[in-house]
Amino acid sequence: MNIEMRHLRYFAAVAEEASFTAAAQRVHVAQQVLSAQVRQLEDAVGVLLLERTSRGVVLTTAGSAFLGFARETLASLDRGVANSYCGWCHSWRVWRLRPATACLIVMKFEIFRYHVYLPLDRGG
Repeated sequence: MNIEMRHLRYFAAVAEEASFTAAAQRVHVAQQVLSAQVRQLEDAVGVLLLERTSRGVVLTTAGSAFLGFARETLASLDRGVANSYCGWCHSWRVWRLRPATACLIVMKFEIFRYHVYLPLDRGG
């Protein structure tokens, strides 16, 4: 199995929230989906990253180490996407939004691989 960015995002959310329920709300997916994705990540890595308890979740030692890697990878992706659209954001506006907002919209679409044709308004 390949590790995908969503696995890292979901794992980081669960680790930071210390709860599958809160993390699922944060990333806008069903709790069962989130749990299954984290389990897939653990299977791919080959170690238990989270200890599930009746009161929530606790990072294992391996989970703590992996969380640092996940955060670093996610931050690197976000920087790469932001840098790749830097020039675009300064020359186009989407839906008459400010350039910074337009950039965030484009980044979200690109991260999730949506190929959406937005009506562009050439602006300055």
